[in-house]
Amino acid sequence: MLSFLKLKYSGFVQLSLCLLAISVNFGVALVSVATLLVLISLGLTFLLNQESDSTKAKLSTQVVFRLPFLNELFWLICLSISWFLLSYAWTFADNWSFLKQMVNFSRILLIPVVFFVIGINRFHFVILRALVIGHLFVILTSYLIWMGVPVFWYSYSDALRTFTPYTSSLEQPIISAVVFAIVWFCRKEFDVFWGAYTTVICELVIAVNICFLMIGRSGIFAFVLLLSFILWLKLKKSLRYLALLFPVLISLVLYMSSPRIETRFDSMVSQVIDYQKGNIDTSQAIRLDFWRRSVQALEIRPFLGYGAGGWPTAYKEALNGDVGVPGADNPHQQFLLWGVEGGGIELVLLISIYYSVFKISLTRINEYSNLLRAVVLILFFVSFMNCPLHGAVLSEFFCLIVATLLSKLNELDLEKGCNDPPVSAQVTRLILVPQTSD
Repeated sequence: MLSFLKLKYSGFVQLSLCLLAISVNFGVALVSVATLLVLISLGLTFLLNQESDSTKAKLSTQVVFRLPFLNELFWLICLSISWFLLSYAWTFADNWSFLKQMVNFSRILLIPVVFFVIGINRFHFVILRALVIGHLFVILTSYLIWMGVPVFWYSYSDALRTFTPYTSSLEQPIISAVVFAIVWFCRKEFDVFWGAYTTVICELVIAVNICFLMIGRSGIFAFVLLLSFILWLKLKKSLRYLALLFPVLISLVLYMSSPRIETRFDSMVSQVIDYQKGNIDTSQAIRLDFWRRSVQALEIRPFLGYGAGGWPTAYKEALNGDVGVPGADNPHQQFLLWGVEGGGIELVLLISIYYSVFKISLTRINEYSNLLRAVVLILFFVSFMNCPLHGAVLSEFFCLIVATLLSKLNELDLEKGCNDPPVSAQVTRLILVPQTSD
């Protein structure tokens, strides 16, 4: 009976995580269902870990946090959510707005949740593969729309103009950049799975889709950053300072070769100029105005902030009678959102979370650590232009990838059978392994 429960549990965990990996490509509804299944998996983990009266056995495992800074990362995440909860005492938001914002902030908890649910199960590549396959279907649909083929299965209202069938023009190119990184750094596994030629074709179709079909500036910049990082890894250490030129050179090549990128870059420059003249009717001008007002609000309440859900109030206060954007609810910048609503303390915690993951990626040298480093670089960069950990889809996407890679790196360390003591003596009982009672 115990082995049967273990088998069924492992299958359900794999199903829920793979469904989440696929669903991040297809919008909010599927992501919400998949996230619920992952939370159910977490609940089953602790439920089945209890002692059984009939067998006098426990279902448990001892997952050692061997990777450096894992404890630090999880504590930082818990502290950040706790501080936002504590901000209820001084928030400027009503109860409903505070609750909705807490749901958004709590999405980052998916990192420890997924890490604990995966445990030491060996289906990390299965999760990454499910995500890549799901995204390739999105890319294929994008090409069909671009070619004018009548497709009926897209759901995004502006898909015929943006060639993004399920998510917005902001989300799809960012996800594509990370998926390209997954295929690139996990090339050996994908070569075994579907052959080397298929791997190269997948990389090409993703890259061409980003550079010639997409219009999301954040995703295009993220892809440029990724290519620069890949080239940086290829250089000898003595020449790596040349990598500072890569983003500029790659951007120039894309600007001259892609009419779509040229149009988007030119419009960005013109919108910035219009904003300097007082026009805030364009997307880039609105974003710049949000950032400026958020900095002003942060100066007003630098320590405690305006509380979770208080950014709209902070924005109106910073306007001080000037004309603003009706219905504005976030500054489209992760650091400013956390800083305005959680104060300087929350801003430091967010930077510390990013830095902690980055430090973990530097402790090991392999394809998975390089992939984690690339993902963190993209996440950090995108956070300057959007709120990737705030809304649905992107937040689940990044948290799932980070947690999966952390779990894989932790497993690789455990497989080495190192004689040195683990980084942390803390033991977490998570995965179902029969353990006879005394």
